[in-house]
Amino acid sequence: MNITYREITEDDLEQRVDWFNDKEVGQYLGDSVREGTTLEKQREWLKKYQQDDERICYVIEVDDKPVGNVALIEINKTDENAGIFIMIGDKNYWGKGVAKDALKFITDYGFQKLGMHKIWLHVFSPNERAIRCYEKFGFITEARHTEMVKLDGAFHDEIFMTITNPGLS
Repeated sequence: MNITYREITEDDLEQRVDWFNDKEVGQYLGDSVREGTTLEKQREWLKKYQQDDERICYVIEVDDKPVGNVALIEINKTDENAGIFIMIGDKNYWGKGVAKDALKFITDYGFQKLGMHKIWLHVFSPNERAIRCYEKFGFITEARHTEMVKLDGAFHDEIFMTITNPGLS
């Protein structure tokens, strides 16, 4: 399995719409995505993204096939931290090590290329697969916001996890 990364383009937006609108894929993403998306909304997002120096988004490809996205968001050069967004949209690649590879790629980018001190993410408590992946990778839980997210009529916790630049230890 050959995993590569490239910057997102307009040609990727239709696939993103399909992924975000798949209930199983989108259920653990942010509230603006959980309510569904359209090609027009994604075009607006891309236009804003292309003018935003506080985020960088990559398409994850396996053997030249797009399977998801990984991004650094809210890049804060002053305080040397950034958030991560990760989505494996093609469910055929869940549990195959793609997310772990994407985490390595994006944290290496943040730590080595951008010189970040800390990288953070938010994850919803029912997303146990993702939480296990993040913990195995070295993320630690710094905060738990109880009953912050409503999924299928029930409230769940939002967990704030971080990893610190290992080169600074």
